[in-house]
Amino acid sequence: MAAMPDPSDLPASAAIPAPPDEFYPNPPLVDYAGIPPEALDEQQRIVCDLPCRSCGYNLFMIHSRANCPECGTAAHWSLVGDLLRFADAEWVQALAKGLAWLLVTTLLTFVLAFAVGIAAGGLAATGNSTEIVEVFAFAIGILGTLAAAYGYWLITTPEPLPSPDLQPADSVRRWTRGLLLTTIPIALFSLALEMVSTFTADPTNPTWTTLDSIITAIDTLNSLIIIAGWFCLAVILRRLARRAPHAGMARETTIQIWSWASLLGLAFLSGVVIFALVTFTGPNAPGFGGPGSTGLIAALGCGGGLFALALGIWALVLLIRYYNLFKKHAGYARFRIPEHRPPRL
Repeated sequence: MAAMPDPSDLPASAAIPAPPDEFYPNPPLVDYAGIPPEALDEQQRIVCDLPCRSCGYNLFMIHSRANCPECGTAAHWSLVGDLLRFADAEWVQALAKGLAWLLVTTLLTFVLAFAVGIAAGGLAATGNSTEIVEVFAFAIGILGTLAAAYGYWLITTPEPLPSPDLQPADSVRRWTRGLLLTTIPIALFSLALEMVSTFTADPTNPTWTTLDSIITAIDTLNSLIIIAGWFCLAVILRRLARRAPHAGMARETTIQIWSWASLLGLAFLSGVVIFALVTFTGPNAPGFGGPGSTGLIAALGCGGGLFALALGIWALVLLIRYYNLFKKHAGYARFRIPEHRPPRL
């Protein structure tokens, strides 16, 4: 197989070559028109302070088609911006790994919870104790929560950049990590309380009923924090899609953000309306509990549920596509490092 040319020998309009691997097709063309004209002189030398994106070496007066004298990375890769294929390979791989943990955890938790529900129903129908199944269910909840925490940690890892001058004020990433990781201890605490409530169940005991109400309040609060965290995560994913660049995935993520926001807003508004009707007219008021109003409420609930299900399936597919995107660009990022390129003949 013929050796692949070094990117610094390619004409400005050529594509960055892909890794010699059939799983990594040629990446999109780099838009060299985006390079500021004042960054280069007449001889196409860099005439501004520009840190190399690999090692941080100042590329001032280096020819734009040459390599960094310090690490050998093509200088024009530092000129074309913060595309994912030029980012730190291990960081991009960590993004893919974090999404993989979240996807696998979600799938396994759903399958195991479904199996536990069937087993518990079978044992209850035969009059046997369901305690062992309940213990197993709590174990699944704890392990799933810890696995999700690892995924959250990876997907919100700060990008390693060679120079402090390149570090952005990334408040969205910090908010995402803070919100999502805050849900972990809350979820574990809720699971512990739920275990106590399950194995000491006594509806006649006021303490038990109070504990059940506390668990419901904690779960509601945690759900709100998770929703806020996932909205922030969607903003991060959209930003990364634009760095691929993949305008289609960025656009789909934007639609997801606004669709979920609209759905949650309508659900909240419906709840406020129903609460106001019950409060000011009473549940026994004429027409409130009639067939028309009951049917309307049921139709809104059913329609909202189906819309949420469709959005959830679309979001799951989109997350899988993000995983593939990050995995592919991690391969590109590895290939741009000199020691990962084929030898020149």
